[in-house]
Amino acid sequence: MTHIYDTCPTPAFLRWDDPRFPTVAGILRRGMTVQGLKTFILSMGASKNTNLMEWDKIWAFNKAVIDPVAPRLTALLAEGLVPFTLSNAPKEVTLYRYRSRSRYVRLCVYIYTHIYIYIYI
Repeated sequence: MTHIYDTCPTPAFLRWDDPRFPTVAGILRRGMTVQGLKTFILSMGASKNTNLMEWDKIWAFNKAVIDPVAPRLTALLAEGLVPFTLSNAPKEVTLYRYRSRSRYVRLCVYIYTHIYIYIYI
């Protein structure tokens, strides 16, 4: 990393916390939570051997921390959208999903009557 930083005549980055750098400060700026990073470090364990892990594993730990508290939103472009209206649809549906240890979890699913369908051309 020092070689990259020192040899670039005009670096496109300014500091070590640039999100494009695979440093701790860089991945924290990219959206990694401290709890996700701690969980990832603890999963590697204490060892003198080198552990090679993929990036998707560290982001999977982060996703497990973020998913219960952050909603996921989707944005669509205005081009290619077709309005679609559901008639006689219920407003809410209650589902029960099986979880571990023989328990069921109640989930409420909200159904919207006006939706948009994206047509990819």
